[in-house]
Amino acid sequence: MLDMRRMTAAAITGLVLLVAPPFEVAGKSLPVEVSNRTLLDTGDFSLSIEVDEFGTILLTGKFLSKTATGERIVGNVVLGVSFQDKAGSVFAESTATIWERDLGFAYSAPIGRVAPAPGGVDVSELARVVLTVRELTTQEAVDRERQATVRARGWPKNIEAAVIERRVLLGMTMDQVTLAWGRPQRVNQTLRASGLSEQWVYSISTYVYFENGRVTAIQSSR
Repeated sequence: MLDMRRMTAAAITGLVLLVAPPFEVAGKSLPVEVSNRTLLDTGDFSLSIEVDEFGTILLTGKFLSKTATGERIVGNVVLGVSFQDKAGSVFAESTATIWERDLGFAYSAPIGRVAPAPGGVDVSELARVVLTVRELTTQEAVDRERQATVRARGWPKNIEAAVIERRVLLGMTMDQVTLAWGRPQRVNQTLRASGLSEQWVYSISTYVYFENGRVTAIQSSR
């Protein structure tokens, strides 16, 4: 019985050794081309990949907080990552998120795992890593969408121009003020005989006053 247990233990140990991932490249940069097909600006910083001691494939480098055409990035960026062999065939894919807070700073982000882990990549076959943008939001795109929303309302031209330029005018509606300045930090309501009045607080020194849904006063301290 004891010999049988020893044989079983030896067999299990051998099996573990057989399936253990070969991490002899751990901690080393891989001589693999990183093709950046994104709109992201890397400036003078090169992108590279390496494998850590746990078999995690890391993308290292720096993405600036603007696109190659100069548009300012707002929000996180989701990259599509494809792993290709020497013939250009894709044998694995993944996604990677570059958090907005990391844009402009050197970083190291996981993009995959070394085979034979589930979904892993055989680095002996790896010749190229191609990056493409899956999700990217720029301030310019947000502004274009906002302007289109404002123009679709059919408001008088002076109101339309003011909202686009983020100005608040007397007589504006609550919807117009919201599109111009955003939602207030706090709303104070007062019910009077003449109707409902509201004070919209945008800061400790900026207030907008409404009577029955229209701006009657704008207070700003300097």
